[in-house]
Amino acid sequence: MSATRGALSVTAAAALFGSLVVLGKFPATPPLVVALWMNVFAGIAFLPFLLRHRFRREDAPLIVAVGLFGGALAPTLFLLGLSLTTSVTAAFLTTTEAVFTMAIAFGLGERLSVRGYVAMAGLLVGVAVIVTNLDFGQLSLVGAVVGNLLILGATLGWSVDNNVSRILSRRNAVPALVSAKCLLASAFLLPAVAATGSSPAFVPADLGLLLFIGIVVHGVAIWLFYIGLREIGAMRTAALFTLTAVFGVAGGLIAFRDPVSTVQWVAGAAMVALALVLALETASPPWRREPPPEGKTLTKTHQ
Repeated sequence: MSATRGALSVTAAAALFGSLVVLGKFPATPPLVVALWMNVFAGIAFLPFLLRHRFRREDAPLIVAVGLFGGALAPTLFLLGLSLTTSVTAAFLTTTEAVFTMAIAFGLGERLSVRGYVAMAGLLVGVAVIVTNLDFGQLSLVGAVVGNLLILGATLGWSVDNNVSRILSRRNAVPALVSAKCLLASAFLLPAVAATGSSPAFVPADLGLLLFIGIVVHGVAIWLFYIGLREIGAMRTAALFTLTAVFGVAGGLIAFRDPVSTVQWVAGAAMVALALVLALETASPPWRREPPPEGKTLTKTHQ
């Protein structure tokens, strides 16, 4: 039952993050400032959970690492890289986050059956088909080396975040962890915004949209993603999260009538089927969930 809940949580998180393909086009606020306020609003929304939770002392450096690598460094590198390469190339390279996450998780002892590995490989191929539509002439892997390296740095940062968060989520209340990560990310992003010469203020007309993106699309999605990490491990979570591409394409089709080829439809359907196979896969994580500090138990409200 916990494995099913974990798979469903990751799928829901993928749907929320996939909606950013649509919602991210509307704010008039600069992207880095949007990233800053997404984290601020999410951190404040989940703050009551943080105030009631006590982290272990040994978790402090791990929480700082999550806020730095996943909350601040990776988004900054990604946005900088995106300005130096094509959007198709960027979308293609973001699939390396799943590869890096799985590689690190494998090194930490996570294992699946042969069927599970085949399903994960199929999901990665499906993402490549969806983002390129098999038109690899749009890729600029050599001509934009700096931008591509920055995006690879971003995906490596997110993969480190995923594996560290897996450790933290198994012994802490997840909403408290969401707040801690987002508030730390905000603290790290503020100097990054200042370094670009931009004002940290958002466009007032964007307030409602930024609140929704920050609290729901960002904060709730991280919550669901962390539940997946805790229940099914980093490998399966990373693989299922590639469904973000499917939801992104669907959102673009509905909102902007973006053209979707037959090849992309087939790839999307195949990814959904492979995600179901992976969701039913029995993982063999090398850990047992640890209780929160001071003998407190995690209730459904704090998961």
